Amino acid sequence: MGEGDRLSTAARTPGRLAWLLTTFREELLQRWTRRALDDQSVPDANRLSKPALVDHVPELLDRLLSRLALHPTEGWGERVGREVGGSGVGVAHARQRIALNYSLPEALRELSLFRVTVLALCEEHEVLLSRDEAELFHVTIDEMMTTSASELERISRRMYEQLMAVVAHDLRDPLNTITFQAARLRGGSLDAEKAEKAGDALARNAKLMDRLIGDLLTFSTLKAGAFAIEMAEVNASEIVRQAYEQFRPLAERRGIEIAAIVPEREVLLRADRDRIVQALGNLVANAVKFTPDNGRVRIELDSDNRECVFRVRDTGPGIPPEHIENVFRPFWQVEANKQGIGLGLAIARGIVEAHGGEIGVERSGPGATFVFSIPCAAVPSATASLPPPSPTR
Repeated sequence: MGEGDRLSTAARTPGRLAWLLTTFREELLQRWTRRALDDQSVPDANRLSKPALVDHVPELLDRLLSRLALHPTEGWGERVGREVGGSGVGVAHARQRIALNYSLPEALRELSLFRVTVLALCEEHEVLLSRDEAELFHVTIDEMMTTSASELERISRRMYEQLMAVVAHDLRDPLNTITFQAARLRGGSLDAEKAEKAGDALARNAKLMDRLIGDLLTFSTLKAGAFAIEMAEVNASEIVRQAYEQFRPLAERRGIEIAAIVPEREVLLRADRDRIVQALGNLVANAVKFTPDNGRVRIELDSDNRECVFRVRDTGPGIPPEHIENVFRPFWQVEANKQGIGLGLAIARGIVEAHGGEIGVERSGPGATFVFSIPCAAVPSATASLPPPSPTR
């Protein structure tokens, strides 16, 4: 009888879970990782990378193996399973998944796939689990799912409370300004020049509130999977000009030099005009917000036969390399630069990806450069600028 026959015979006897988990550990992790990465129920943007997948599960395996090695008396499976699954492994799993914007069903489905993968290996290698081993395994996974769910819900609730506090703060500031300026106008004591400035302040702060509310509504439709776009042929240069005109007054008040660089001939693309305006506007708003007074912001449009490329450059503090992969996550902001609720870049990503495009950060010189591309339908010729561009940094 060969070595393979001896292993097969041994595997058929009860009490072989430890042998399976030890002998096929790497294969188990690879199969489970592949299942999770190929899971079509999880949106592409939310799937973990392979290194991120094999994190807490090896620790879970080690805990299982240490318990199996003790050879305890009969009746230990369910009790020990609760101890192992209810440990910090489930908490760590939940914290990492929510940091990567996983929903509760997505995070728990990973653990369901791990269970399925282990059971498939048992069947393939004819491993019969004893009652205690089966209870240990299943209760461990059940407890880890319960612990993960509880932690996910706790963190989500805390994030929601923090979000509501920030939203209330961000709405209260422009609302206070509107209330103050309206009272001044009602008083009737302002001359024409001051009344005009008060009216401008009213309009500016009303637009700020409208933008914040719009971001919240857009984000909710993106999260709910109900986001819709209406495609039509649009002029990309006009979108850049609109973003320039929208933010020029704010930039000028702070001494920021803002410029728009567009192709001389019109650039056409198939897109939802209002949504692309929103995406580009969010990038420009972000650039103006983080650029210091007397800095520079440039809005650029390039095009070739395949795509239209929008770039927004600024002379702000830039983004530390370790944070670049996080900037498009909802509610995330560099701790030292927290301003607003942190939805603008996440919404821009959702809009761009809904158009089949790509968005990212270019690391070129000081400040930050955000870029996104959308398939286009025309090729421009020479390049013109509106107004004269700032010097290239």
